[in-house]
Amino acid sequence: MAHVTEQQLIEWLFELADPETLARVADHVAQCAECQAQKARLERKFAQLRVLEGDSVLSEELIRKATAPSTVSVKPHSPWWMGLAAMLMVGGLIGWMIIPDKPHEPQGRQYEPMAADRKVEAGAEKASLADESTLRKDVVVAQAMSPAMSETAAQSNAESESAPFAPASAIELVTLPRRDQVQVTIYNEEDLTLVREQRKLTLKQGWNWLQFMWANTRIDPTSLNLEALQDRDKIEIQQLVFPAGLKDVGRWLIRSEVSGEVPFELTYFTSGLSWRAFYMGTLSGNDTHLDLKTYVRVDNQSGEDFGDTQVRLVLGRIRVLDSIASLAAQQYPYGSPLPVARNENRSTMEYFQGMVRQREIDKLRRDESLLLSDRKEIFKKNLSEYVLYTIEGTEDLANRWGKRLLSLEANDIPVESLYKYDEDRWGDQAVRFVSFKNDTEHHLGQTPMPQGQIKLFARVDEGGLAFIGDTEVKYIPVNKDVELNLGPARYVKVRPKLMSFKTENHVFAADGNLTGWDEIRQWQIEVVNTRSVPIQLEIMRHFNTTAWDVSQVSETMNYEQYDVERAKFALTLAPSEHRLETYTVTTRHGRRSEEVTNNQLTN
Repeated sequence: MAHVTEQQLIEWLFELADPETLARVADHVAQCAECQAQKARLERKFAQLRVLEGDSVLSEELIRKATAPSTVSVKPHSPWWMGLAAMLMVGGLIGWMIIPDKPHEPQGRQYEPMAADRKVEAGAEKASLADESTLRKDVVVAQAMSPAMSETAAQSNAESESAPFAPASAIELVTLPRRDQVQVTIYNEEDLTLVREQRKLTLKQGWNWLQFMWANTRIDPTSLNLEALQDRDKIEIQQLVFPAGLKDVGRWLIRSEVSGEVPFELTYFTSGLSWRAFYMGTLSGNDTHLDLKTYVRVDNQSGEDFGDTQVRLVLGRIRVLDSIASLAAQQYPYGSPLPVARNENRSTMEYFQGMVRQREIDKLRRDESLLLSDRKEIFKKNLSEYVLYTIEGTEDLANRWGKRLLSLEANDIPVESLYKYDEDRWGDQAVRFVSFKNDTEHHLGQTPMPQGQIKLFARVDEGGLAFIGDTEVKYIPVNKDVELNLGPARYVKVRPKLMSFKTENHVFAADGNLTGWDEIRQWQIEVVNTRSVPIQLEIMRHFNTTAWDVSQVSETMNYEQYDVERAKFALTLAPSEHRLETYTVTTRHGRRSEEVTNNQLTN
């Protein structure tokens, strides 16, 4: 194509033409040195408009003309000088108005230009000072209306059907009051927290800009979502833009048919909040009952303080498309705005990623709506994929702090002292367990028990406690047994002894070689309980073959086949009891093993 005109260059620089034209111009400029020089001259020309940052004397007439509605439509994400260039193109502007940072003074008064622009750049600092909760972010309403705007201009804003130019400077920022309510839902299987805030925004009739800043936090900007809680049929949230040159800032464009205070809910994902469970149990003097307390420790490394917050904890794994921490760390919410190679379909990929993330947010919100409750108590609910715990009341979760919260308290849980002996797992020592069930009979069973660590104590004197030990608790579903491993037992002994051994049922091949036989072993097990309370004892025996059977078991010991190679013996020992138990095991080898297996299959 021939050299592009100045008009075409301006339209390309400010994205005022259709995508096909913009692409053709971009291709030509990339290959044409003369057009590149013309482009550089235009960029310097528009850059010179920055001289307006110096002192200016503005007249009432100039302010009136500058604030009159423009017929040029500019993309909301364009910077301020794109709007100026568009006005220059239609010849509608011969001067530039800067809205002052203070009320309008009589004609001829000198103002401090671009004060509002500097306010935007220092927005994070002002927000943290304005909000008593000392959050690292805040929300502000960006109203494109100055005190000098006439009633006619204000009416035009209310009646205009086209979206206004997204403000990038010279805007009036109004800080909002503190959050009325805040709720955090923390997922322990992913570095993921869903935050729900409620604030009252003061809207004017017509177009409103709402600005949100999240500097120094770990918020994922692609998850931001805003909804009006009343007058939804009269309030339309049209778009969310991320202004170029302003980091960690997003702006919503809101069309409102009402004016005044309206409650809104803001939701988003953040990372850096986590929780883990741990337990403290106290056994009664005779080891028959247990008092159990479940705590959760919540750690906040999100960069944000959450004051007077309802805390919800989710147990269970969910699917997330991207790490929230990596999304929060991106320089640009949806990737770099710079052009990408033609073979990269990044914008399409990011579009669908955004859709998936929004579906995840909507699903979490729907699930939580099933759990809303005003009761001041621990509230737990099973959902289809996970369990949600609501901690009683509200909590203050300061950034870089951890806090212990009580989740469950159950007293007088019936328990059994269980001892296990398994040479393959623990050698020649018995291991002590405390056993109970996660059901209503044991004053539990309302919800699964999350994985965590338990510390156990025992009552030894009146008011005295002794530390027994600690162990890990795996995830325990409802109506399942709980076994707490307390380590080697000092007061229970198990000593197996081989009493006799013989072989029989020999099988020989035609050449006289031995090809099969049975081995018969008689075992004696000495068991000793030196404790002052009765105990349950389980003894596991391994035979290292699938062809075996047990006989001649003592009447005081119960026997069952545990699996294809192991037998389990169970017995109860009275306080300070010592006795001998016996059993005989027959194992078959070679062709005898094959014969037994074939007979079992036939029968």
